Amino acid sequence: MPNFTIPKIILIYKLKKYKIFCSLKLCDSRMAKVKPLYDLLNQKLNMFGVFHEDLSIDESMVPYYGRHNCKQFIRSKPIRFGFKIWALASSTGLPYKVDIYEGKAKVEGSDEPLGTRVAKNALTICDQPEFHSVYFDNFFTSYKLLVDLHEQGFRATGTMRNDRTMECPLTAVDAMKKTDRGTFDYRSSKNIEIVRWNDNSVVTIGSNALGVNPVGQVRRWVKGKGKTNVEQPAVVRAYNRGMGGVDLMDRALSDFRPAIHGEKWYWPLVVNALNIAFVYSWRLHGIVTTELI
Repeated sequence: MPNFTIPKIILIYKLKKYKIFCSLKLCDSRMAKVKPLYDLLNQKLNMFGVFHEDLSIDESMVPYYGRHNCKQFIRSKPIRFGFKIWALASSTGLPYKVDIYEGKAKVEGSDEPLGTRVAKNALTICDQPEFHSVYFDNFFTSYKLLVDLHEQGFRATGTMRNDRTMECPLTAVDAMKKTDRGTFDYRSSKNIEIVRWNDNSVVTIGSNALGVNPVGQVRRWVKGKGKTNVEQPAVVRAYNRGMGGVDLMDRALSDFRPAIHGEKWYWPLVVNALNIAFVYSWRLHGIVTTELI
């Protein structure tokens, strides 16, 4: 009778040795271990729909100091090292969708930049685009994105980088810096209005729904005059009101982050998913109890 002991041992050894290798090769996602959890989380975050009018899209960081291909470093964030997460949240900090950033990758048949793809993907959960106003920063905003979202029905507003204004003939940034505080310039084309305003620094904002009117007044410190009123375009005022929802979500996450430590790279992401669920429940409870009162 032939002895099968050695071949079986060799087979089991090979399976154990190449188990991780095979799982990585068969999965397209670097986050295969936690992706099902985040898919389930997104389903639960949308169980009541998207019922806020003002939404914001931004990046969030999950602290992680180990080694992983998806680990990011962002100097301007309170959490500089960790996993980056794209988040869609209301202006009050209620999360609606979170996606883990797995690295910049080109999509076949599309030449859209990363920020445009992230923004469009985040807004796919909105069933009634005409009901929502969306705000994002200059990483996402481009002239083409504003046009595309207008065609879909979204009212979109965001700060813009100077190289994404499609050579809009606004007053140059260097010239705008020499003007009085509160000075602004604007141009409109195809339902898109781009405004450049001089505040602490020169800011450029594009919108497919808002413009400079009605011009408001804000208190600012002006050299030689002290505290005085300066002009502020309506689009800037709306952006300040609607943007910042993801930052409020981050603040709540940091306040309630469980002190549960693990050795595996995916453990911070698992804890973060639970934390987001807690914050969502807490925010939702606040909305319901306030409306009942």
